Amino acid sequence: MACVEARRILGDDAIVGVSAQTVEVALAAEAAGADYLGVGALHPTPTKPDAVDVTMDELRRICDAVSIPVVGIGGVDARTADGGAGVSAIFAADDCREAARELAGALGRAVGRRTRLRSVISIAGSDSSGGAGIQADIKTIEAMGLFAQTAVTALTAQNTTGVFAVAPTEPQMVSAQIDAVFDDITPDAVKIGMVPSGDVARAIAERLRAHRARNIVVDPVMVATSGAALSDDDAVGVEAAELFGAAAVVTPNIPETEALLGLLATRGDLPAKIVSEEDTASAASALAAHFGCAFLVKGGHGTHDANDVLATPGADGVVELRWFR
Repeated sequence: MACVEARRILGDDAIVGVSAQTVEVALAAEAAGADYLGVGALHPTPTKPDAVDVTMDELRRICDAVSIPVVGIGGVDARTADGGAGVSAIFAADDCREAARELAGALGRAVGRRTRLRSVISIAGSDSSGGAGIQADIKTIEAMGLFAQTAVTALTAQNTTGVFAVAPTEPQMVSAQIDAVFDDITPDAVKIGMVPSGDVARAIAERLRAHRARNIVVDPVMVATSGAALSDDDAVGVEAAELFGAAAVVTPNIPETEALLGLLATRGDLPAKIVSEEDTASAASALAAHFGCAFLVKGGHGTHDANDVLATPGADGVVELRWFR
């Protein structure tokens, strides 16, 4: 069954996977809207006697070619484990718990011999309460099994009741931190949070261009949850002009989305305040079309729900919307 047909039957909230054995099939499946790929069989297996064997090199090429999750599967057990996932090796065993431990250990040893831990640099402010900023990013990155690196753009004195002081980092120091990270352990992705000033925004943009950074996520932090301003007007304009175009996705919340709409030369019938799903969808579509990158508008500040919407501009100029409810 085609991915599009499966999505039509199961709905937008379903997680749809597609089997793939080549880079070409994998790219086509991703373009068709697949949420993940099942690649295999990695080794001959009696449960899939007619499956095409996929080499580990081809699996790596597929992983490098697509941005959606990839699950390598088929014939993986403690004897053949060199990456991938096992099913029968566990559930067909007499002792599933022991088989799972044995397979996990074999896979860990194999992966540890061949791969480096992927890394993400968070370029953001420090939150002394640990609830946001650099501290929260480190927790999230490491929870995803990745290596966290940082460039601190500002120090803040804050807790759950408010922000009491903000000390921006000098642009030269922000640049030096970014250079130090990229010159040693090159990040696989970049997450940008609090940018306190236009000068800091320019420094970040310049250094990321110099290092040819990829997989950039921009979270345009403007105001703390308590209402305290965390960036000046110049910072927002420079971020929009120099960072949004290089981003894979921009992730504003609803108040930030309303502020970004003010940067558009022509607002048309766009809402001044976002109070409905229709408003959210219109705003996300307008920003994605204007800046040429995906916008994930987060609905946590919504008055009726906390649904998020992802607006992705296509090569034909059409913006595709996908809701996360």
